[in-house]
Amino acid sequence: MSAKLIIPNLRVDQANAAGGCIEIGFPAVTGFTGFVHAVQRRLRDQGHDVAFGGVAIIVADHELLAGHPKLPPSRADHNKGKGGASILDSAHCHMQVSLIVEIQKGEMVMRDAAAKAVVQDFLIGGRLCGGAIVSAPSEPAIADDDSDLAETLRRLKISGVVLLDRHDVLVAAATDPLDTILDAMEMHQDKAGGWHRRPGSDGGSPGWLVPVTVGYELIEEPKCRPTHRVPDGL
Repeated sequence: MSAKLIIPNLRVDQANAAGGCIEIGFPAVTGFTGFVHAVQRRLRDQGHDVAFGGVAIIVADHELLAGHPKLPPSRADHNKGKGGASILDSAHCHMQVSLIVEIQKGEMVMRDAAAKAVVQDFLIGGRLCGGAIVSAPSEPAIADDDSDLAETLRRLKISGVVLLDRHDVLVAAATDPLDTILDAMEMHQDKAGGWHRRPGSDGGSPGWLVPVTVGYELIEEPKCRPTHRVPDGL
């Protein structure tokens, strides 16, 4: 097991909660991987030769903020005969998250106080998933192995829900992926008024599922186009 960099208890305001075109709720995973890449670049700019790998996301708190309609009543009288108001809907959230980052290169470098100070300075006033980091109460820490990681999480008082990949739910289904997502999230109310997930194909519940955008997929092979901006490239 490679060493891990733990960035604990970040409080983020106004993060982008519209991770894709079909779901609103939690920021896209690419927002977190891009953030880790930015931390790596800052460290390298300061002379610290490091390389990071994957990132685990622990969510301690998440608050989806109320949006607004496309055409608020207060603007209705000003747009008679002109169509809808020029308002773009947006979705934001407040959240508290902790990140566990794989250190692929530079483990000893990250143990140095100077490298940790660079990360801490980057966090203060920084941005994550489009939101502002308003609180980073604890300095980053390093964990060597699983037992050290568990002890460090307890010491830093990190708790919450770990974001897990459940792509297997989509792969196992023979129907359209979008229909599968909707079916997996469907809630049913019993006679007592309680709400429950629909059982999975094996008769058991698939668990608490939340749709989250994890990245992008190539829909066709790259090719030259007559209107592209770069004359000699893709």
